[in-house]
Amino acid sequence: MTSRKRKKMEENMCDNDIQTDISKILLEDCDLDITILLRIRNHLQNSKDKESEVQAVKLKIEQRFIIHLLCQYDAMESEKDKAIFDILCLLERSYQISLRPFFPMVWGKRAKDNYEKLRQLGELLHTKLTTDQVLDYLNPKLVWSTLLKSEQTTSIKIPEKDSSNQFYDARFILRLLATLLDNHAKMNSRKFIAVNGLSLAFAATSFISRSERCVAYLVLRRFLLHLTELDTDSFPEKCLYIYLLQIFKNSIENPIQRLPHVVAHFFARVTKLILHPEDPVYQPVLSFLLLKPNIDVQNVPEIYKLLLSSSTEHYNKERHWCLRLILDSLIEPNDYNILQKRFVSNNFSSF
Repeated sequence: MTSRKRKKMEENMCDNDIQTDISKILLEDCDLDITILLRIRNHLQNSKDKESEVQAVKLKIEQRFIIHLLCQYDAMESEKDKAIFDILCLLERSYQISLRPFFPMVWGKRAKDNYEKLRQLGELLHTKLTTDQVLDYLNPKLVWSTLLKSEQTTSIKIPEKDSSNQFYDARFILRLLATLLDNHAKMNSRKFIAVNGLSLAFAATSFISRSERCVAYLVLRRFLLHLTELDTDSFPEKCLYIYLLQIFKNSIENPIQRLPHVVAHFFARVTKLILHPEDPVYQPVLSFLLLKPNIDVQNVPEIYKLLLSSSTEHYNKERHWCLRLILDSLIEPNDYNILQKRFVSNNFSSF
């Protein structure tokens, strides 16, 4: 058998295998098998540069296939969810299969009714979910845990118990937030902040991946533009958030700059703090921010004033806020170096 014939037979076998795997996924009541998902992902990855394979895949992928993937997706860091995310990204980027008809993208069993209506009525007649309805899919506590301990925060592998179901896949959530802020969509700005969407975007500016930082900066830029639009909803803290975003913008020295975790987390925590003026830490932190139009992103903001608080009533809470920021931000060696600029370890030993 000639090598050309052998190659042709192998391609046909592979083509049949991928068709079988796609057919299995289309079975409505079938839970997705991680082995099948990985096989499809690998096939898409290996075939993306072959024009004939690209065209063949485009003919096989139906709307129902993508809907079933999304309904089985939990947006977490599990192997299954990461495989689904990779498949969707490959289909959109390498196979030019538009995912826009599914925007705003929701996930899980709860999304099944929405996508069934899309399939039955078509894109023109289907009523898309509002941004507020999509924000209801997010668990604020889970978003906060994700910005603190997502695998995107560092390239250092820390051996610990399986946490794949404790954190969202930050790659997906960041892209979701970016799409919600696209095209001047109507949105409850305070709700976006309350589910920790803005905090995640701030924290993601310290992520190891340049592409994820790029999306994070996009979310921050779009949210600032959203707040400054004339028809944007008004809420009491609106001016403070515009000011916070302007300070952040003025402090960035390079495009898509990777910030130290302590600085990115400081902005994330201040974002939450602004919603709670009754918090004893509110006044000293806001006073610091109002002093100047930018901050030094290579230093720990407001470290001495909070650690060595002169408040007789709230010094414990101010110190605790600062120590919690430092504890959650010590992720990489550079974070320790940033803290040492302010002799933090020496201050700790004096407590």
